[in-house]
Amino acid sequence: MRLRFNSFEIDTGRYELTRAGVSLPVEPLVFDLIAFMTANPGKVIGRDELLDHVWQGRIVSDATISSTVKQARRALDDNGANPQILKTIRSRGFQFAAEVTEVVDGTKPAPELTPAAPALSAPVPAPAPGSRK
Repeated sequence: MRLRFNSFEIDTGRYELTRAGVSLPVEPLVFDLIAFMTANPGKVIGRDELLDHVWQGRIVSDATISSTVKQARRALDDNGANPQILKTIRSRGFQFAAEVTEVVDGTKPAPELTPAAPALSAPVPAPAPGSRK
């Protein structure tokens, strides 16, 4: 899935985050956090939901979650004091505030093959009267 927001694009199939077409190196957990948040724009995501989806149920400290969010903000050039993309909702969780659109590949499926029409050939002349055929 490819999602676009601001000047960024995240491609979960290729595991790549780009800004204006330039690939950005991010840690795997940071990528997973950004991917999960962009897939749920506007929704307030709590700590337990982050643990389930980003850390796959592993127990981690609040400091680890905060550090990963901070790294995600840094990768997205967002400001923790005045966030525009990844907001902290006090005592609730985090919210992806940027508008997200899905990138649809411009390629079209190949048209169905139809049997070719028979080639036109010159008409077969009628047999001459009295000939055997």
